[in-house]
Amino acid sequence: MHALKNGYPTPASDIPAPAGGVAVAEPRHLSLDVERDASGAPTAVRAEGGLDFVTVLAFRDAAFAAVGAKPHDLLLDLSGVHSCDQAGLSGLVAIVRVARMMGVGVRVAPAPDLRHMLESTGLTRHIPLAC
Repeated sequence: MHALKNGYPTPASDIPAPAGGVAVAEPRHLSLDVERDASGAPTAVRAEGGLDFVTVLAFRDAAFAAVGAKPHDLLLDLSGVHSCDQAGLSGLVAIVRVARMMGVGVRVAPAPDLRHMLESTGLTRHIPLAC
């Protein structure tokens, strides 16, 4: 069953509301850091947290900016990513494609669960993994 909020359908939730009000979803968080070499060229984009439909745009923008600086190689360090949904995977594929089109070598260092997801979906044929 769906409820309406401002005229739009919203999924019903099994999460009980707190005693004094409405249940609120836990905020999603993604920390991003861009590592640079001595000349200032980006060498790595590091992400920690959840990579999903809410956070993927910030990750994609940071990675695209790094790719746009045309470093020789770029590492996407996702060793701190604890969850990833379809939007996160799609964003990762887009980053790798754009990097290749720009002539930038890109490698992905995934967390163990993300590595398993990439391997089980067959994306490791398209996304080069570090180590």
